[in-house]
Amino acid sequence: MLDRPAFQRRAGSSRCHVSCLTYITILRYCNRQSKTVQAKGEAMFGFGKGNAHREVTPQQLDSMLRAGQALVVDVREADEFAAGHIPGAVNLPLSTFRASQLPHPEGKTLVLNCLGGKRSATALDKCAMAQAEVDTHLGGGFGAWVKAGLPVER
Repeated sequence: MLDRPAFQRRAGSSRCHVSCLTYITILRYCNRQSKTVQAKGEAMFGFGKGNAHREVTPQQLDSMLRAGQALVVDVREADEFAAGHIPGAVNLPLSTFRASQLPHPEGKTLVLNCLGGKRSATALDKCAMAQAEVDTHLGGGFGAWVKAGLPVER
């Protein structure tokens, strides 16, 4: 935020005028950049709209799995995965996650999941940075899967 008292103390000096013009120029530039970045759906300096992630509901994922159309990658840690996971899921913990380690989906949709959706979204961001064509995760994560009463493998 603009430090108004400091500018008021230097009022009338040419330095104040230059500082004000510099500040205004920077604001205009950042505002232009922010609008350009937001139009592209990217984030600027960690703020703004992030990459769009496709979310599927537990019921949609269950249907996809039953039809053989999905492969689930669970990004929770190994102990969480061992305590219970979606049947047929593969475990690739976020702590060691690399998009290059993702299994080949063989014509299926890769769907990432975690406990609540945040870690799988982070993994999707890593996939986007690596230009991997993975954009789908389970909305609400494994918690939503359990709450929907769907089968759990241990």
